Amino acid sequence: MYVPVVQWIGYLPPKEMMQVRFLPGALSSYCLSAMLHIVSNKFCIKIIEELFVKIKKPVFGVDVDDVLFGCVEAICAYLNRVHGYTIRWTDVTTFYFDDLLGLSMEEARRIVYPFHFSEEHDNMRPISGAHEALCTLAKTYRPVAITARSVAARTRTIALVERYFPGLFSEFYFTGYVAGQPRRTKGDVCASVRASFMVEDALHNACTVGEKGIRVYLMDQPWNQCDILPPNTIRVFHWDDVLRHESLI
Repeated sequence: MYVPVVQWIGYLPPKEMMQVRFLPGALSSYCLSAMLHIVSNKFCIKIIEELFVKIKKPVFGVDVDDVLFGCVEAICAYLNRVHGYTIRWTDVTTFYFDDLLGLSMEEARRIVYPFHFSEEHDNMRPISGAHEALCTLAKTYRPVAITARSVAARTRTIALVERYFPGLFSEFYFTGYVAGQPRRTKGDVCASVRASFMVEDALHNACTVGEKGIRVYLMDQPWNQCDILPPNTIRVFHWDDVLRHESLI
């Protein structure tokens, strides 16, 4: 359930709300511990204690596109419908659509980006085994979503994930470039949240995570074929493979 701590403050009585309002808004053990010292309402204490147990679990990162949902296939359908292409999922042997379509990076971005607000995007279905595997992993770990999508697509992204994976993700991180702000790689995010591992489909993202000494499970796709995998990277073919490597089945 994607619920920032500040949203839970709405449940507090006015007096306690005044004391809590200045606490950090991040979902952190520090914040929840402070709230427990302030709050007397039993219902609120129960909620906070449940959240505290949840966030004490070790974290792992999960990509959204082509790890949770079949995004590339949906992008192909969108480009075929809107721009008259005849691309199939198996044709996508590069992560970069500018190379695939023979366009400049700017041109490719211009025609691909609107996909995130299309019917093809909203009609995407989860990848086989993802929900079951995440439910199993969530008993031991706390999954957080780490996507290279733009923060402009945040609302649609979270809505899609929550529709099919309700309550499984407590946090969402968007590493898409924002003008005027320093670039942040998925490796940077994984390091900052102390992720135990990351499930990813892009080689360059796997590289930034693996270089931090963090294990990466690379979901096999036509666009991530290579002779030598990035450091600390294990190729997997199904979500069950992740469970096997984590000794959960």
